[in-house]
Amino acid sequence: MKTMPFLIKNLNDLNCTAPKTVCFRLLGSILVWLGKVMGIKVKKRRQAKILELIKNLDVETQEELQQLLRENGFEVTQATISRDIKELRLVKELSTGGRYVYSTGKKNHSDSVYARASGIFADSVISVESAVNMVCIKCFAGMAGAACAAVDSVQWNEVLGTIAGDDTIFVLCKTEQAAKLFTSNLEKSLNVKNA
Repeated sequence: MKTMPFLIKNLNDLNCTAPKTVCFRLLGSILVWLGKVMGIKVKKRRQAKILELIKNLDVETQEELQQLLRENGFEVTQATISRDIKELRLVKELSTGGRYVYSTGKKNHSDSVYARASGIFADSVISVESAVNMVCIKCFAGMAGAACAAVDSVQWNEVLGTIAGDDTIFVLCKTEQAAKLFTSNLEKSLNVKNA
């Protein structure tokens, strides 16, 4: 049972002039309210600790998470951990060590996304050219859709939007400078020169 931050030893300590049953009801309501408030604070702290733990450690099971929480001063049941996992929308992902561990699913995958995009570009792009604030990317037949999706997944700051046909992608950039920079970056990553 959780302890309250204060203890009333005697009903007279309340200085309640109403009948004792009303005072007891009032005291009960106050204690219930305090319990909820304190419980919410504990829950938020516990969930923040869970997020910290799964960010810094490879946590595979609820039991392992429960043990880590206990080591950090949180006495929790498996049911509470299960509810927290559901509320935090945690998922299991394959770690670099080949184990499935809890994750928010929101880790920064920019390096792996860029690596995949580079692979798709290398397999599909023939040439890259810019004109004003547009970039035209020529691809092998049927490959423009995949290459366009790869451009979108990288989320380049200078790109406003893309559109793909069967073998051509048009990329709309913010400015002419941005189009030139995008073209240059794409050429460097592909070792492709303008056709």
